[in-house]
Amino acid sequence: MNSAARFRSWVVALSALAFGLPAFTSAGGELQMQSNLVREDFDNGSNWLTPDAWNAIPRFQTDATDDATGEGHNWFYTQVAHNSDWFFVKYHQTAGFAGDLQYTLFDTDSNDETGWLGPNNTLAIGADRVLSGASLKDAAWTHLEWTPWNNVTDVNGEVDIMAAIPRSYMAGATEFNFVNYIRGAGDTDWYPNAANNFPGDYFRYETGVFDSTTALGRTWSIIEPSHRDNPAVQSEIVGTSTTMTFNGVYQTSMDMAAVTPLAPVVGTKVSYDLALTHEPRDGDGDGDFGTWTAEALGAFTSSTDDPSDKYLVSTRVGARPFDGPATRIIHERPGDADESEETSSSLANNPLVGGVQIEWLFTSETTIEISVFSQDGATLLGPKYTDTISSINDIHGFRLNLFDSEQTMTISDFTVEVVTPSLDGDFNGDGYVDVNDLNDPTLGWKARFGADLDGDDFLVWQRNLGAGTPPATAAAAAVPEPSTALLALMGIVGAVRIGRRRVGGLGR
Repeated sequence: MNSAARFRSWVVALSALAFGLPAFTSAGGELQMQSNLVREDFDNGSNWLTPDAWNAIPRFQTDATDDATGEGHNWFYTQVAHNSDWFFVKYHQTAGFAGDLQYTLFDTDSNDETGWLGPNNTLAIGADRVLSGASLKDAAWTHLEWTPWNNVTDVNGEVDIMAAIPRSYMAGATEFNFVNYIRGAGDTDWYPNAANNFPGDYFRYETGVFDSTTALGRTWSIIEPSHRDNPAVQSEIVGTSTTMTFNGVYQTSMDMAAVTPLAPVVGTKVSYDLALTHEPRDGDGDGDFGTWTAEALGAFTSSTDDPSDKYLVSTRVGARPFDGPATRIIHERPGDADESEETSSSLANNPLVGGVQIEWLFTSETTIEISVFSQDGATLLGPKYTDTISSINDIHGFRLNLFDSEQTMTISDFTVEVVTPSLDGDFNGDGYVDVNDLNDPTLGWKARFGADLDGDDFLVWQRNLGAGTPPATAAAAAVPEPSTALLALMGIVGAVRIGRRRVGGLGR
């Protein structure tokens, strides 16, 4: 593949703003900006990803619309992901595959000419098809790389195969092609094209630039509108229109931006405005294989008692062209209430011309309301629904993931917005009305007196003293008595009067 056309992992490197405003980062710690990157969401200390982790990863669908093999065996989708040490592959099929032999081949130089059938450049993951709960059986593939790490498990109580592959086996490859093979009842089939020959089309999985923080190279900025009582009330990440073009049947997934760390309080709203367009790949006709996915994940949590919070919600925008009907907007993790399915159905026939706005509103300490609007925010495209979280204190960030399998993708009018509810008297914007709102050297009442704050604002502070949630550093801070606060006010007023006399004297 031409190096100029290779997928580049985009990240937005945003540093903390002055005056204690929210910090936005895109690399390091628990957040890394890579395609289909997953955190260490392993089940019971093994190298199996959890069901919640799999639910947030884009799915490779087959081209076949009915039975994939034509023999009564339904092949639904394949998923591929990675972290710093492992590749993960999952196949989802019906129980009709029981006993069938199936595997995936990886071509790590992506030339589709060598390495498909031998160990030099190929990884083959294979097993006798097993039912739920069964263990791996020796398929006797002595001519292929088949080792103990080719494990098989059922991860969702369905008939699934998942394999965990050491990245060291890929010799540093950052992109590769793969095809799925199944030996059914008498025939041999290769996917994604479900043709009875070798190998037909292939999936391309691109990881971008592994473990890097490659700069976006476009115009990105942070806009901080100033609000009278809370200068930190709103933060935005704004991006200019960007187009990416690929040469062939590729799948690409990337994280466009992230908001982290995030410390929401009740009333905090996180929203994404997104406009996408695309062109079907060459010779694709109606583009049955093409999908758009915009995922927003509450993926950065510290919860240990409720692992479902690690991937709170996934909002998928537009299967087929984004400016056409969206066939699946809301896609929840397995086991959620029927209301998310109802939302998905109601959005199925709503055209998303121009874009979409996805919004999360923390309505209580343990609930979050999810909505999908037109991009201008004026039209609600389906019913709102509420999801349950273990605790608002366990949510530490959101990210937006874009998935495409088409040839050209254009991203425009992309905005991330975090709005924190204003608390009267909370001049320094830390979510708690206390003495620090008087004494903060930059945002406090004293520092801003005579500029955008006055005596009326002091009375507002006095009435709301103690409101909000004390931050960890403020919990031990002394809260002044009203009389002490009044003396502070008199001192400020006195200082202002003295300053005026001095100015007057200099002018004489």
